[in-house]
Amino acid sequence: MQTRWNDAELFEAIRGRESDRNRALQYLVQHAGWRGQVMRHVLANSGTEEDGEEVFFDALCTFDRNLREDKFQEKSALNTYFMGIAKNKWLKRLARHRPTWDAEQLYPKDQMQTGSSEETIISAEHEAVFARIMAEVGERCKRIFELFHLGHSMAEIAAETGISDADQAKKEKSRCKKRLLNLLAERPELRNFFNER
Repeated sequence: MQTRWNDAELFEAIRGRESDRNRALQYLVQHAGWRGQVMRHVLANSGTEEDGEEVFFDALCTFDRNLREDKFQEKSALNTYFMGIAKNKWLKRLARHRPTWDAEQLYPKDQMQTGSSEETIISAEHEAVFARIMAEVGERCKRIFELFHLGHSMAEIAAETGISDADQAKKEKSRCKKRLLNLLAERPELRNFFNER
């Protein structure tokens, strides 16, 4: 078996004859290191090894289909594209099994602060209230927060949300954060559901 494949070779093989496609997919499963990347990401974000295996093969199926159906725009490296698919699939699994929103998860401790440097967290019983807050902030901001929490790069967030590039995605995340904090500052009836720490 070929021991090292570049992006062009992988792309052509997956879109080519069945035998070439199978060899390329076998390489991705056994030798490319992509499986380990997915496993590390899932384990770092509350998953198990079994979750990691399932996400890897699920993502590989989507990756294979997208390449063969001309859905890959060739704007990034194949590994970057694959990891974006895998991270998105893990995000959807988390959303199904852990629907509770947590403000601390949306921002690291050094970022989720009010103007008075007080940090706020939301407890599980306030899920409905937090969902209301996120609805007011908007779906795009909610999506940006989700992707950022799961470790997506600004380039990946831009691609996932239809923003033009990484710089614009960074600016949009900053605007979303400001909108969230302003909303909490202006709506004491919502802020009262938060616990000071």
